Amino acid sequence: MDSNKKKNTADLLLLIGYVAFIYLTLPVTPAFTNYLSAALGSNFALLAGALVILPVPAASAIFYRNIRDKGISFYLGLAAAISVYAVLLIYYTPIVVEKLHLLEYGILACLAMRYARGMRPQNKRHLFVAAAVVIVGYCDELIQKFIPNRVYDPRDVALNILGGFLAFVIMRMLDYDG
Repeated sequence: MDSNKKKNTADLLLLIGYVAFIYLTLPVTPAFTNYLSAALGSNFALLAGALVILPVPAASAIFYRNIRDKGISFYLGLAAAISVYAVLLIYYTPIVVEKLHLLEYGILACLAMRYARGMRPQNKRHLFVAAAVVIVGYCDELIQKFIPNRVYDPRDVALNILGGFLAFVIMRMLDYDG
């Protein structure tokens, strides 16, 4: 097996493993987050917010060479994408754990992009990432409909999808293509 095929197989297994992790932890997540909330108190909200926000400046630092010579429109676009994240964090995620949907599905988009990096043409790759985010995000909530301590919430479906799409937009702006 050549190295590209090995990488692609490893990327697919990582993507599948991540989706399995999301789905398999659905029944235990409320108990775990309740424990963290009790243990950390008000710091739990700060931790959740930091986990969602920190990847953006970290990615900007990692991809600095790719973005240092971009024009003002690039920086305005990046600021707009980050502003949408901020609005979602502040106004549309009153429950602290909901903030983590943005990070969870941002990671999913990154892993889907990584797996799809060899797909040609580029719009086929982008369609794969979008489909992965939408399908996994919807199924996440659909599964919760059948778990006794969870509920199906269409608003969470939207947060899952927005989290993935915003991460996708930011990664594309940073010239990350898997």
